[in-house]
Amino acid sequence: MEKRQLIASVITFFAAFLVMVATVFAWFTLTNVTRTDNVTVPVGEYDAVLLLEVSKNDGDYVVIDTPANMAALFSNAVPSDRFDFRLTITSLTDTPALMRVELAALQNLSDDPLIDMRNVIVLEEGEVRLDGSASFRLPNDMTPLTVLGQTFDDFRLNNLTSGNGAVTLIDPVLIPALATRVLEFSLIYDAQTSEKGYQEAMLVISAIRVFFS
Repeated sequence: MEKRQLIASVITFFAAFLVMVATVFAWFTLTNVTRTDNVTVPVGEYDAVLLLEVSKNDGDYVVIDTPANMAALFSNAVPSDRFDFRLTITSLTDTPALMRVELAALQNLSDDPLIDMRNVIVLEEGEVRLDGSASFRLPNDMTPLTVLGQTFDDFRLNNLTSGNGAVTLIDPVLIPALATRVLEFSLIYDAQTSEKGYQEAMLVISAIRVFFS
């Protein structure tokens, strides 16, 4: 078993990406954290400060630290909307460590078994940038998938998940002592989505999690 320490659920939310209707959010944390202007998380021998910012459709970045911030940013999401995420991780520990970041426990809430929001929310080109350098997540399956007349993007979240339902954004990578690293990625609501059933569906992203080891 991989030895690791969960240091943060940076942000935990229910995100309803709906067609032409308002988005619904609930906010909760899976771990006890100290909330200041950002998130400071001491666990075991590691301390870190985490700051999450999101931009919608090339607008200004907004710090996500309250339910109201999240609801305002994601309300009335429609196909083709783009959300750029920027996660700044600052180590407060005087020893280097390995860190890993994931979107945790993605769930689809829909009464229709053919409607899955994880198929229409896309990690743009599978690209994740760490300190400006790009890496790419590989799809699980390159076979085209078509449901209800829509052929889904290869980089849909449902095609990037691991066995535990999470999407790994960054595999274990070094964070030097007392250093800051910046992780960026973009989620897009597939512009080809027109089936009305998605209006009633919801995507649940349990958390963005950072692990130190």
